[in-house]
Amino acid sequence: MADRLKWAHISIDYLLNNQGISFLADQKLDANTPLYNDRELSHMQDVKTLIQTTSSIWIAAIIFCIAIYIWAWRSKWLKYLWDGLSWGGWLTLGVIGATFVAIALNFDVLFTDFHHLFFQGNSWLFYYSDTLIRLFPLRFWSDAFIFTGVLTAIGALIFILVGRKMARKLAVL
Repeated sequence: MADRLKWAHISIDYLLNNQGISFLADQKLDANTPLYNDRELSHMQDVKTLIQTTSSIWIAAIIFCIAIYIWAWRSKWLKYLWDGLSWGGWLTLGVIGATFVAIALNFDVLFTDFHHLFFQGNSWLFYYSDTLIRLFPLRFWSDAFIFTGVLTAIGALIFILVGRKMARKLAVL
């Protein structure tokens, strides 16, 4: 278990740092056995690119949301913004609900569709003996989808409740 956590932390560190693939390629399970094979290293590069792209999009989205809020505040249409955020929360709950149904019915299909959407070819398919599968088995990803969905649902509920409350408050003014 300690070894698994060690290698998982190193893998996650790679995804979040600015180093090249040699960071992972230089890791060895023992003197003669690399942590990852070439196919796994290629996938980890793809995952890192996806994470970095997603992070950049998140930063841009946060800046955009702040700008929209300032614009709404200065233009005196904050009530409509809060109404929209509340409805956006409902829409998010619907998407999360559909995702939970997909997880319950057949996570394998959801997982496969996710990979077809974000990765080219079959670079994400591995043998059960590969390190990536042993460190991050399918059950890990199922739990990660559920955990992320629960956090997103909580955020959506906050937007629904706060959005509705703020819109009502601003309607009175």
